[in-house]
Amino acid sequence: MKIVASCLSKYLLPIVAAVGFTVPAFATSGENAASVRNTYVLGTTGAMDFQITLTGLNTLCPGHNFVYINQNDPNYATIVANITAARGFGSTVYVYWTTDAGGYCHITEIYY
Repeated sequence: MKIVASCLSKYLLPIVAAVGFTVPAFATSGENAASVRNTYVLGTTGAMDFQITLTGLNTLCPGHNFVYINQNDPNYATIVANITAARGFGSTVYVYWTTDAGGYCHITEIYY
């Protein structure tokens, strides 16, 4: 048993630690707030279908000036309805996003 425990601590723990420190770099998240500047409907399911930009923000998320949501996301209809309403009222929206595998920002929640 001591040999197994020693091997685990010597070989497995450094691997777990290394993976644990690199994973967050691939899945960042954030929040921005401003009024909706533009909306773009691309109409291709699962390929950044609905995108928005916010007024006054040239960089909405790291490296990009837009965030997106896909038609096949479970909260798509609610988020698009909130974005549309907020844009119509000229309200400030609070957009929460997560970085996807390609480095683009996927909307997870929105409030206005």
